Amino acid sequence: MSTMTDQARVVAANTKVPGVFNAQYDEYVRYNAAVVNVYSRASAVGLFMTLNLGGEVVINDQAIFSVKATSPIRPDDLMYSGGAMRGDRIVIDLRNNTGAGITSDIVVDILPRG
Repeated sequence: MSTMTDQARVVAANTKVPGVFNAQYDEYVRYNAAVVNVYSRASAVGLFMTLNLGGEVVINDQAIFSVKATSPIRPDDLMYSGGAMRGDRIVIDLRNNTGAGITSDIVVDILPRG
């Protein structure tokens, strides 16, 4: 299993953060077939996520529903679970539509199949 984490990222008021995991080692899936699980949390309402997996948008500007002060808890804070193939790129964008900064934590687990 591979895990990518993005902890305590502050998304400034009315801004978008593209490619949260750009240049991470596991940005591209390394397994022939894998299950990708994305867990997230925000410090306040108003933070939205877009997930592009292998060139396909699987979450489009969806509100992060877990609002709390702790890191994401597995499986409670699951935003997405789905399949991926070797070479698929994982791209997560965050958008804040409020007038104040919001802190987020995102965890991506990549589990090989077979």
